[in-house]
Amino acid sequence: MDLRIVQGAVQPGQVEAVARLWEETVGVELAHLPEFRRAFVGGDPAGTSFVVVTAWERFPDPAISRRLLAGFEERVRGLVAGPLAVEELALLVEV
Repeated sequence: MDLRIVQGAVQPGQVEAVARLWEETVGVELAHLPEFRRAFVGGDPAGTSFVVVTAWERFPDPAISRRLLAGFEERVRGLVAGPLAVEELALLVEV
């Protein structure tokens, strides 16, 4: 299984809006991909940063990933404070 982590800083008070936008856009599209397994969206208690962790049986075609990330970045442009960081990892342990 593979994991993708997307994280970023948000403008003060906007973390819930970023999470909602992710759920309404990317989350809806991921549900239709056969490789997709689960997703978690979290925000820090101060509301200044967020993280999205998605689990995959295997990563989808890179073109799909790029399209989804670009669309999300466009939607949250005024809510985030800088570029989003993306990391892809292999799942080593699951409990």
